[in-house]
Amino acid sequence: ATVSVLYWKKKKKGGKQSSMPQVVLLVDGDCAMCNMTVQFVAARDVNGVMCYETQQSDEGQALLEKYKQPMDLSTVVMIEKAEEGDIGECYTKSTAILRTCGYLSRPWSGLSYLTCIPSPLRDIAYDCVAAVRYKVFGKTEQCTLPPSSVKRRVRRAPEGF
Repeated sequence: ATVSVLYWKKKKKGGKQSSMPQVVLLVDGDCAMCNMTVQFVAARDVNGVMCYETQQSDEGQALLEKYKQPMDLSTVVMIEKAEEGDIGECYTKSTAILRTCGYLSRPWSGLSYLTCIPSPLRDIAYDCVAAVRYKVFGKTEQCTLPPSSVKRRVRRAPEGF
């Protein structure tokens, strides 16, 4: 599968343009909680830098392979590029969620400061939630259609990623 990415340009001082960060979240497409999380994040992504893909899709599989991440539906995978041309960094579990929060509007962006807690401790809580998510939230038969403002970012994996 071909993978592609869009970069949003913003003006720097002096009139030059710089690339805004680009983030792809890879989630379990059958998980109702993951579906709700994508909708929550998309509604609060103030700069519109996030794109979403399911791990089960061909495009999601291509991204996982490219970034040497296993298909693990018990975790979200976040791929973050600071600007066009960067290789990109991958994050999983609580680190992926908390880094995602850093892109959200206030007060949600403040949750990103919880990364100061060591990841093994944070991931214990993440793993507990992941273990019961199907029991508590169930599975989805199909993705809920997002509002039109989000549809452009819920697409087959961006080019260049």
